[in-house]
Amino acid sequence: MITLYDMERSGNCYKARLLFGLLGVEYKKHTVDLSKKEQMEPWFLAINPLHHVPVLDDAGTIIRDSNAVLVYLAAKYDAARTWYPASPAGMAEVQQWLAYANNEILNTLAAVRAIGLGLRPGNLAEAQEKASGVLSVLEASLTGRNWLVTSHSTIADVACYPYASLVSMGGMTHDAYPAITAWFKRIEALKGYVPLPARPVAKA
Repeated sequence: MITLYDMERSGNCYKARLLFGLLGVEYKKHTVDLSKKEQMEPWFLAINPLHHVPVLDDAGTIIRDSNAVLVYLAAKYDAARTWYPASPAGMAEVQQWLAYANNEILNTLAAVRAIGLGLRPGNLAEAQEKASGVLSVLEASLTGRNWLVTSHSTIADVACYPYASLVSMGGMTHDAYPAITAWFKRIEALKGYVPLPARPVAKA
């Protein structure tokens, strides 16, 4: 059985849970309580010395980093290579979006959500302005097409979806982004789709 070391609120952990659902692969979830600093305990540092989640343990093969987990699962458990194209061009296009998810999206869209919920300090208006630019790139990329890379969904869509959707928790709307909104609906209609976690409670 595959074990996913997970935190429910994390959009990066959600990416792994979503792909497990879309692939129809069974796994065991082990919640790591970051509020209790479990990620700094010796047992977890032995698994991931970088002390972050998600981490995947597939019969002793340890994969850390959300995008690495997506690549691993798609390459190993999707023989048709639908989710992670086998062609050099397809792989490169997917990797471009994985990088975008781990840089631009994480540093803006995820920040808007965290600041809006009181989970981290920051200037919400400035964060929203930066997030608008990132959403505009997604909107332009999805205008006239259904998916980010090919004619079907890939792990590029899985990687970019969570925090793009969750900016509503930071006081933003998707009203100006019809292509993104339609993309959300297509993802959420996929067989095996796993709903996004419930809105976490903001700090008092």
